[in-house]
Amino acid sequence: MKKIKTYIAFATVALGLSFSSCSENEETIDWNGIELKNTELKNVLQQKGFTFNEAGRLVQDDKVKSTTTLDLSNCNLSDISGLEVFPKLTDINLSDNKFTYSFDFSILPGSVTSVDLTGNEIYEYPGLVNIKTEENGDETVTVQRKLTKLLLPEAAKYNCVEIPTYFANSKETDMQMENAKGIPAAYTTLREVPDDNVRAILKELFPSMFKEDNIDISKRLVVASEKSKNISISPKKTVGSEAVEITSVEGFEYIAMNKGYEGAQISISASKSCLIPYLKLGSTFTAYITDNVSTPNLDISNAVNLCLIQITNDAELDKLDLSNCRLLGQRDYDLETSPFNNPSIIVLHHCDKLKTFTLPKEAKMVMMLQLVNLPLLEDIDLSGLNFIGSTILGRLPKSEIKYFDYTRWDGFGKAAFSITEEVFQQAGTKAFLEKYHSNLYYEYIDSELGLENFKWKDFYK
Repeated sequence: MKKIKTYIAFATVALGLSFSSCSENEETIDWNGIELKNTELKNVLQQKGFTFNEAGRLVQDDKVKSTTTLDLSNCNLSDISGLEVFPKLTDINLSDNKFTYSFDFSILPGSVTSVDLTGNEIYEYPGLVNIKTEENGDETVTVQRKLTKLLLPEAAKYNCVEIPTYFANSKETDMQMENAKGIPAAYTTLREVPDDNVRAILKELFPSMFKEDNIDISKRLVVASEKSKNISISPKKTVGSEAVEITSVEGFEYIAMNKGYEGAQISISASKSCLIPYLKLGSTFTAYITDNVSTPNLDISNAVNLCLIQITNDAELDKLDLSNCRLLGQRDYDLETSPFNNPSIIVLHHCDKLKTFTLPKEAKMVMMLQLVNLPLLEDIDLSGLNFIGSTILGRLPKSEIKYFDYTRWDGFGKAAFSITEEVFQQAGTKAFLEKYHSNLYYEYIDSELGLENFKWKDFYK
């Protein structure tokens, strides 16, 4: 049974701001004021009637010294640094601003006990709790911010670490979270799985995570027969089952991001485009395969063992940084080319917003690389590699490809290389083919990709 020790941490937050002078008399106005480096906050405070001197510094008058409640809602703020100028501030409304992805509670003044973050797109909440996990799974939880009230945006439902942990260890806090209609309701750790077929699949794979028809993200996967299972969802017909319609894949992300999950592979396919706003993969993952799943906030920074990436029809993915992958392209030839050893494979098709793609600096060998129909993809740097077994490049109108030098070939002294005409017209491609055309051959391009295989060999007879 997992043991959880809870401590409440009380910390004094230093001002960290430059004072020209400070008066010991609370009634004395400090006209020299305080410099606010946060120009966003400075502009808002000016609009709200706070006094600034000729040098643009906030005057420490009674209004500043006595302010306990501050309404900064709908002010286009993305930075909250500088609020320490209000020594008695306890209640702050930051709703409907521009806070995105992460909100760091450690930046708030220590006096603040009530925070409204509704209407923001925030998925991560550092500074709320510190979680130390032992090898046996025991956790020591330190609550870093003691609040009386916390209002969360709907995006907080995807947080499977800080928020549910804080909820479990701060029962005195009034916690609310926006629902899909934008209405705050009492926070719960139960998450819906809208699609009946997906719910049935996940229930069969991970029954211990369910409370009736909902996934309970407060539960940790501990059942040995469940925690190492791969996540596989597909509408296609398989042996012994009929094809099903999958219109939403919502739900699998709560399993994938569970602290106890140890599975290695995700394979998700939907009947039509689905949105997963936030997904963070852990270190156990070796393969990530999706089709018709849009992921505007895909975080693979911790997926150090990832080797197989196949992403098709992701309408929101704008960057793919594989820099932290420690195995991809970095093993010996036999491992990188054997289908039984999880070889390094990168397949990116029809990702309309993808702009950047980065390989690990140490990567040398890739079994398969397919970059197809990526209209916004910029520079493609393959120069660190020395072997790709099979390459398909096509419909890359904004990409300038930086090629590599082969230092070895397959057992027949060959490698596959298939391209479209616009890729062939790049000077770098022609130089690459001039050097290696005798060792390269065409490979069949699937008609589903909407490509025609350009017969570049006709130019090298």
